[in-house]
Amino acid sequence: GKHHFAYLMGTGTGKTYVALEEARRLFDQSLVEVLVVIAPKVLCLQWQQAIDTYYNNIKNFNYKVNYRRPVIRLIADKLNIFILNIEAFSMGANKYVSMVKLLMEHEHDTTMLVLDESHKIKSMASKRTKQIIKAGRGVKYKRILSGSAVTENIENAYSQYRFLSDTIFPYNLETFMHHFVVTRKMYNPYGSYVTSTGSKNLDIFTSIVSPCTYSIAIEDCTALPDKIYTTITTDLSPSNRKAYDKLVDDFIYSLAGQEDEEILVPFALSRFHKFHEIISRDDSKYEAIDQIMDQHQDKKVIIWLSHLNELAMLRALLPLKCPSKKIGYVGGGDSRDLSRVEDLDILVMLMQTGSHGLNLQRFSVNIYFNRMYSMEMKLQSEARTYRLGTKEKVFYYDIVCIDTIDEMVQEILKNKTVLV
Repeated sequence: GKHHFAYLMGTGTGKTYVALEEARRLFDQSLVEVLVVIAPKVLCLQWQQAIDTYYNNIKNFNYKVNYRRPVIRLIADKLNIFILNIEAFSMGANKYVSMVKLLMEHEHDTTMLVLDESHKIKSMASKRTKQIIKAGRGVKYKRILSGSAVTENIENAYSQYRFLSDTIFPYNLETFMHHFVVTRKMYNPYGSYVTSTGSKNLDIFTSIVSPCTYSIAIEDCTALPDKIYTTITTDLSPSNRKAYDKLVDDFIYSLAGQEDEEILVPFALSRFHKFHEIISRDDSKYEAIDQIMDQHQDKKVIIWLSHLNELAMLRALLPLKCPSKKIGYVGGGDSRDLSRVEDLDILVMLMQTGSHGLNLQRFSVNIYFNRMYSMEMKLQSEARTYRLGTKEKVFYYDIVCIDTIDEMVQEILKNKTVLV
């Protein structure tokens, strides 16, 4: 019943149902007539399904869901629910979004605004963040839902709590940084910039947000089956090893001429991407996938990818190797409805597309063709299959080519796990 509150609940702990139950109680007390949900596009349909599932089981509870409908009309004696795509706030004029904004402005005292996956507004500089904070200003009841407000550094939390209320941190981002963020001035050939290197005064930060924050991890609220991690090592074929080593030599040679200069991140990442391209076309990785699927013939499998060229290769190979299996591909502009993939036997998915918000707990085998550097992607993708309601062991397989960049990524993620 508080005016602003943060549910920082781990993936799979039931944030959606907590928010829906609170909206129902506020409606029963005649405090809320409108519920507005802002969520990533891939989750909007899931919200609609969760609303119907939850509220249909409550006797004599009246509600109406509006999603992608051009005309908004409030119905008396019903909880009027509107679902918005968070990406719409990054774009230009949108008639539906404009009408919901107008609705929140006129019905601000009886509106509950829920921002799902609130880390999507972690940057105060983005247009999306500014538009969402502006749209929610004046709404009486506001909630943020996320596994954690901090995904990279404590600076991420400022915009999310700023969305909830101007009174939690009643000062600008620069002052917040001065109080809680350790920064360092860096230089590159184009000038200087300030980067975050750590946090400070965390006891003060915690005391400020504690009254309006509830946090819990899935391990603390339910007994779930085991996670089983396995690393499968492979060797590059002689021809690919030769190409890989030549690329490494070229990379080192190009760096040698910049001994006293800083290496820019885009330069390094473009080289790393080329390393991945060589590894991803090696037969040993695809043979490892075959071995894993042979071990789990009766289980549903997700193959996680990080590059589009890997998706194209698996799209060509899998139908030949698994002709009797139902196979789906998500990523690279594929328009498949992400909420209807559980009838598949094998799901091939780009991590950037499917690592947030989806409930894929019927898939109990996860194969990582390769990993990304992002700890957030690692945790989020693993949580798609390990959620509240999971009843059998969940397997995670990492396919790692020996003496390649795969090993470096594994080591980086291991160090980040210790940090988390």
